[in-house]
Amino acid sequence: MTNDQVQAILGWADGTSEAYLTAAIPLYTEFAEAYCNADFAETSVNPLPGGVQLFVAHACAFGLQSAGVESERLGDFAVTYSTSLPAAVLAYLKPHRVVSFT
Repeated sequence: MTNDQVQAILGWADGTSEAYLTAAIPLYTEFAEAYCNADFAETSVNPLPGGVQLFVAHACAFGLQSAGVESERLGDFAVTYSTSLPAAVLAYLKPHRVVSFT
């Protein structure tokens, strides 16, 4: 998957976070392979499945955001931040998961 494909999916202008995308795309693709227990060997003839492409794009967008506030408390002031990928982003991978019985 290329930087241009991610930018097109997300509607970003050209040049948006090129260095970040160059580093993040292979990492999120590797995450998707581990999460799905599948090998998404991408070639020009065999691109990544659509759901995996959407996951990679939206995971890249999530990675650029500040960690979201998960909970807040006023008494003794406490804030909990979420750094995990949201369930809505992981849902793109659900149809591609392979169950392993080992």
